[in-house]
Amino acid sequence: MAVRSEWVGAAVRESDRWLDLGPEQRRALPRALAYGSGLFLASLVPLGAFAWALRSVEANGFSAIPAVGMVVAAAGCVAGLGVTALILFWTPRFLARQGVEFGDDGLRLVQEPRWWFRGRAMHVRWEDVDSFTPSGAAGPRRWTWRVLGLRGVAPHARPPHWTALVLAGGEPPRGVARSATIRLFLQLREDSAAEFTRLLESHRSQAEPAPRAEPGRATAARGWLALRRSHRVAWLLLCLTALLLPAVPLGPLVLQDGLARLDPGDPAVALFAVMSAVGLSAALVAAPWQWAEQGMVVTDRGLGFERRPLWWVPERRGFVRWEDVLGTAVREVVRTSPGEQHQAVVEVYLDRLDASERFPGWVRRVRAGEALWGEATDCARLVVPLGDPQERSRVSLLLAQASPPSLAGPSALGAGPRSTYWIPVRRWVLPALMVPVLPICAVSGVALAAATAGSAPAPGIWAGVLGFAAVGLAAAARLLPPLCARQGIVVDDDGLRLVREPLLWSRELTARVRWEHVRAIRPGTALTLSRLGDWNGGFTFPVTDVVVERRHAPARTPWWARTGGADPDVVRLRLCPGAEQHPLLSRAVQGRVGRGSGEPYEGGDRGGALGGPRRH
Repeated sequence: MAVRSEWVGAAVRESDRWLDLGPEQRRALPRALAYGSGLFLASLVPLGAFAWALRSVEANGFSAIPAVGMVVAAAGCVAGLGVTALILFWTPRFLARQGVEFGDDGLRLVQEPRWWFRGRAMHVRWEDVDSFTPSGAAGPRRWTWRVLGLRGVAPHARPPHWTALVLAGGEPPRGVARSATIRLFLQLREDSAAEFTRLLESHRSQAEPAPRAEPGRATAARGWLALRRSHRVAWLLLCLTALLLPAVPLGPLVLQDGLARLDPGDPAVALFAVMSAVGLSAALVAAPWQWAEQGMVVTDRGLGFERRPLWWVPERRGFVRWEDVLGTAVREVVRTSPGEQHQAVVEVYLDRLDASERFPGWVRRVRAGEALWGEATDCARLVVPLGDPQERSRVSLLLAQASPPSLAGPSALGAGPRSTYWIPVRRWVLPALMVPVLPICAVSGVALAAATAGSAPAPGIWAGVLGFAAVGLAAAARLLPPLCARQGIVVDDDGLRLVREPLLWSRELTARVRWEHVRAIRPGTALTLSRLGDWNGGFTFPVTDVVVERRHAPARTPWWARTGGADPDVVRLRLCPGAEQHPLLSRAVQGRVGRGSGEPYEGGDRGGALGGPRRH
C-alpha cells in the first residue's frame, strides 16, 4: 500500500511539472500521410497510362502530344513523390516526445531527438516572462494560441515547431498586430491550453522574485548565429531546373522513337544527356557552398563572419575586434539595380579595413567614402545581406546584446560634412576578354576550314596561327588581372591615393599624393579610342590634371593615371576615371589644394578652386 502511495505521489508530481503535447501533435500525422500517399498514387495513374501508350506505338513513332503528356505526367509524379518525402521527413517531429516542463527556475519547451530529427529545446526563465495572455490569431478548429511576452531571449534559441518566436518588430501569426516586444506564441488544443495556463500560474507564483531585467537584453549574448540557410532552397531549385531545362524541349524528341530504344547516336538523346550531365555537375559543384554552415560568431573580443569547411570547400573566416568597430546597424536599404528592391543588411562600421582578413564572399567590403546603393560614409564598412525577417531580428538582438555600449549608430556616423570619397574606375573586362577570344577564334576557324576542305593546311599557316594564339594568350595572362581588378581613387583630408587591388598574380598597387605637394588641379579633355564611334559625345572624354612637385611624384601608378610634363620642378598626373565618375572626382578635390606649404602653380588659387579648362 505504501509503494502504491509513493507511485501515485510521484505521478502527481510529474503531472504538475510536465505537460505532454505529443498526443495532440501526432493526431494530424495519419491524415498527412494519407494525403501524401494519395497524391503520389494519383500521379502514377497518368504516368502509367502514357507508359502503356508507348508500348503500343508503331515503329515509325508517334506525335509529340503523347511525349509532352509523358513529360508532364512524370513531373506530376516527381511532385507527388516530393510531397510524400517531405511528410516522411517531418514524421519524427510528430513521433518525438514533446511538451512543456515547468521548474523552479522557469519553463522548458522540449521536442526530443528521434531518428534523423536532432530535437529542439528552449528555456525561458521566470524573470524573463513579462506577460501571459490569450491571442486572437487565426488557427484550426479547437486550437488556440497562448502568448508569452518576454523581456529577453537568447538569439540562437531553437523553439519547437508548435511555437512561434516573434522578435521585436517581427511578423506575428495571421490576425495579430506587430509589437516592439519579444513574444512567444504557443499553438495548443483548448484542453491543453487550459492545463498550460494552470501550471504556468502555479509555478510562476511559487518562483522567487528576481531583479527585473532590462527590456531587450538576453541571458546569453555570445555564440554562433547561422545565416544564409535560405540559399539551400535556391540550390534545390537549381537542381530541379537542371533536370527540367533539357527535358522540356528535348523530351518529346527523345521519346518519339520509343522509351525502350535510347540510341546514343541520336543527336537529341546525346544532347539531352550532355545538358543534363552539365547541369547536374554544376549543381553538385555548387552544393558545398550552399550547404556549408555559414554565419556570424560573437565573442568577448569582437565579431566575425565565417564559412565552415565542407567537402572541397575550404574554410573562410574573417574577424574584427571591438576596438576597431565604430558602430553596427541592421536596417533596410533600397537597391536600384536591377529594379527597385528592398534588402535587409547588417553593417559593421570600422575604424580601419584589414585587407588580410579572409571574409566569406557574401561579406562585402566597402571602403571609406565608397558609395553603395547611393549611400556613403567616411569610415569603412562590412555589409552583409540578410534573408527572412526572422534572421534580421535575431542579428539585431545579438548585436544589441553583445556590442559595447560605447558604439555609435549609423546616424551619428553619417552626421557632419563628407570628407572621404572613393571614385571607382571602370574595369575593362570586355576588351580584356577579347584578347584571348580572338586567337582562340582564329585557331578554331582554321581547324574548321581544314575539316571542311578535307585536307590539312600548310605547315606555315598552322605555325602562324598557333604563334598568334600563343602571343594572344600570353598577352591575356598579362593584361587580364590589372584590367579586371577593382581600382579607384581615394580622396580624403590627407591627399590622394590611387589604388589597384590585387587579383590573381597581379599585386596591389597604391600611389600616394599628399595635398601639401600639389600645386594645382585642373580639368581637361583627352582623346580616347573608346569613343571614336560616339558621334554625340565626340572623340574626347574629361580628365583631371593634378600638378605635383617632381620630387614627391609617385614612381608607379595604375594604367589610368598617366604622368608627364617637361617642367623640371613639377609633374602632371593625369587621372582618367571615366566620364561617369569625373563629376564626383571634381567635387571630391574641390577646395583641397593649398592646405599645405605648397605654392600655387601657374595661376592656381590657394583656396583650391579648379583652374580653367584646357584641351590637350
